[in-house]
Amino acid sequence: MPLAYHPIKQTPAHSEGWLVVALRMSFETDVPLPHFGRGRSIHSIIADRESDPKRAAALARARRKLASSMMENSTAKHTLASLRLASGHSQASLAAAMGTQQSYIARLERNGGDMQSSTIRRMADALGVTCDQIIDAIEDNETE
Repeated sequence: MPLAYHPIKQTPAHSEGWLVVALRMSFETDVPLPHFGRGRSIHSIIADRESDPKRAAALARARRKLASSMMENSTAKHTLASLRLASGHSQASLAAAMGTQQSYIARLERNGGDMQSSTIRRMADALGVTCDQIIDAIEDNETE
């Protein structure tokens, strides 16, 4: 059943245009669609993956590669997120190393804010960078 007709060219003997129709189609398949999460949160899935040392190492390598790519393809300087990724940490693993919550790490990466010197020191220790690099990343984030 046509939903609409939109003429493009029209002469007394000829009309050309778009006929808009809606068709419902279904296909039978024996192959189930992938559903890897099975209704679980992404945090739960990543925690399962990181419980296996080989998968945890692969995720850390992927994070480092992502950080490298971010720095190559960006005019931005180091951000807290790129420093974290370069160290191979997820937000959750960095939070655990610092003794804080993942949501706090996400908030710091998003807008930096006024971090206490003890937080800067704990983050630098966990990431294996200097406090100056953390401060520079916060300043770079604020200027973006």
